[in-house]
Amino acid sequence: GLLTREIEVHNAQAIARERLRETTGVPATGVEPLVRDALPAAPGDEEQGVREAVSRNPNLLALGKASEAASRLVESGRAEYLPRLSLSASQIYADQGYDNRQVPEYEVGTVGVVLSMPIYEGGRVQASVRDATAKYRMSLEQYEAMRREIERSVRSAYLNAVASYARMGSTAEETRALEKV
Repeated sequence: GLLTREIEVHNAQAIARERLRETTGVPATGVEPLVRDALPAAPGDEEQGVREAVSRNPNLLALGKASEAASRLVESGRAEYLPRLSLSASQIYADQGYDNRQVPEYEVGTVGVVLSMPIYEGGRVQASVRDATAKYRMSLEQYEAMRREIERSVRSAYLNAVASYARMGSTAEETRALEKV
């Protein structure tokens, strides 16, 4: 049993070194062992860790912004049902006529107001609103799935940290008991 456990520990150590190499980009040939008699317990509580992870996770923040953008697309699509009012102004100055003939100079200025009321556009507006609504709902589902995954991951890590801390205490007590024998 001890030999099997030793093989598992060496394998876990090799995997941890590979993760360290992946994170830093530098191969870890030798890592000094942690020399400490007592390690502190996991800080804070489980709910605090979940709140911090959810509020600071960049992927979740990005999905939140994507949901906000999708919501604005829905509003934009619905706004196409509304009447539009446009103002245009132009000014023309010329002193040449047909075939570049000299004519007295003239200047023309125009100002216009255009009111357009959409009556029917072949279903384009309804289709764009339905499409934007579907994308918005998908982004909300992706956000919720990511939030739940982060929450599960943080809770698991916290529970593992608490269990590992308890295991360290138990192992230390077992070692002391064996030393007395």
